[in-house]
Amino acid sequence: RKASGYALSMGWEDKPLEIALMQTILVALGVPWLLYMGWKQRRLGPKDYDPDEDGDITPTEMMMFVFKNSSFFLDYSGSLTMVAAYVLSFGRDLDYQRMELQLWACSSILLWCNLLNVIMPFKFFGILVIIIYKMLIGDFFKFFAVYVIMIAAFSQAIFCLFQMPELPSDTGGIDVDPLQAFLKLVWVSLGDVDDAGLISVTREPNLTLTVYMIWVMLSTVLLINLLIAMMGQTFTSDMEDTHGAWVFPFAHLVLTYEKMLSPQNMARHRTGVPGHAESDGNTTDESLRREPFYEIVVQENRKKLNEQSKAMEDRRSHKMVLDAVQSYGDGMRECTETLKAMQYAMEEVEDERKNLFSSTVDAKAVEGVGGWLP
Repeated sequence: RKASGYALSMGWEDKPLEIALMQTILVALGVPWLLYMGWKQRRLGPKDYDPDEDGDITPTEMMMFVFKNSSFFLDYSGSLTMVAAYVLSFGRDLDYQRMELQLWACSSILLWCNLLNVIMPFKFFGILVIIIYKMLIGDFFKFFAVYVIMIAAFSQAIFCLFQMPELPSDTGGIDVDPLQAFLKLVWVSLGDVDDAGLISVTREPNLTLTVYMIWVMLSTVLLINLLIAMMGQTFTSDMEDTHGAWVFPFAHLVLTYEKMLSPQNMARHRTGVPGHAESDGNTTDESLRREPFYEIVVQENRKKLNEQSKAMEDRRSHKMVLDAVQSYGDGMRECTETLKAMQYAMEEVEDERKNLFSSTVDAKAVEGVGGWLP
């Protein structure tokens, strides 16, 4: 802005034309598109935040719910920050203009992070995105809860030990502001541990040094290495099953974009391998719409898909021969069933004959007949 001669105290009407035009085009075209895409990719149903439908939402389920709706959240939050920044750009007050710049900074982060969803279909990048997300939401949040408790305890201790210093000007404001003590320990945990001169101005330098060294050991040696170990375990477990970790988010992304197609294109470009219509050569939209599609094509079953496609092509090219063979097989099957029926009938006749000649005569009937014999 300074290079273009635009003063911060000026309003919208004093902006250079190219800046005003760029902001207007960005908001007018970008915001509706982001809202449309975000709404299309939303997953806010009951099964999305409670997949097992047991009424108990676990942290893992909530983590996956946020991941499923990452595009939705990023698109809508980015759109809102862009609109808010555009509205504030009309103000002439310096505070409005500062807030405008802050909102543009936030929107740029949100929109660029949304590009991570664009590279999700590529397996190598998709696995890395998923692993990073699991580390941030799972491992880092667990670590952060412990870290906040520990740093709150030690920052309060440092704040108390820095009270009534010999040289108040050398404390860096730690003796009057607990937040400064908190921020100081944050920088210490990140490696800034050269504070010997600062500790010497306290009333109890030995105790202060002891507390300070304990925090250095806990933060830089124990807690940070614990976080690295947790992230390493997550990375190892996910890399052992890269296909399983990536294929389900990829399948959801494919199905999401599939819903954006028109009914005709959805029937013709559905996900998976078609049923009988494709194999019989009937590829009309209506026939394809009725056919079931089951398999989602990923890199691992590409070879299997090629074999199936070759088999389907061979079947179409030899359709007459296959039909003749099938008719011959049907005729042989009918002959076999007829022979089995005849054999069963002959067995029944044989059983009846045996029963007729092997039946015994009643003993009393024999005695009665014997009385008439000479």
